[in-house]
Amino acid sequence: MHVLATILADGWLLIMLLLSLMIAAWWGELAGIRPGRDKSGLGGFAAIYMFLPLRWLGLAILLPSWTWIGVHAALGALSAFGFERGLLRVQHDREVPMLLGLLGACLPVPAWSIAFLAVHDLATTGRAGLLTGLMLIGLHALTFLLRRGDLRRVRPLPPPEPIELPHK
Repeated sequence: MHVLATILADGWLLIMLLLSLMIAAWWGELAGIRPGRDKSGLGGFAAIYMFLPLRWLGLAILLPSWTWIGVHAALGALSAFGFERGLLRVQHDREVPMLLGLLGACLPVPAWSIAFLAVHDLATTGRAGLLTGLMLIGLHALTFLLRRGDLRRVRPLPPPEPIELPHK
């Protein structure tokens, strides 16, 4: 029975990880918008306010203590507040600092680490905790950087099409 519970918890963690990486990509997109660029797609960021609570609840279910749930709640509120601040910066034609975006993308890592370690009955200190945290920071940071880099990439303009003059 313990093995089945672990497999189900790992499946849940995988779903939450994919959701978390999607949110990290949104942080990358927000931090990749340059001043003076088109902002017509900012309304799409409203979806993050649906997915942030889903990730929060999904991880809170697996946390081993009320203390960690409280820390997770504080980090979740900080993430939502930070995203809102970043969105306001973009709306006022200012850039979102890379450090703010990277921090926002990596904020769920402590809860992730503790949830993973709790599911697998591993100690919350030592090598397992360090490796889990580093792996999760790497995944979230890489997702953020790839999405930000995609928006920052300079794309060459296509060559102009020749203009045909009417024949007389």
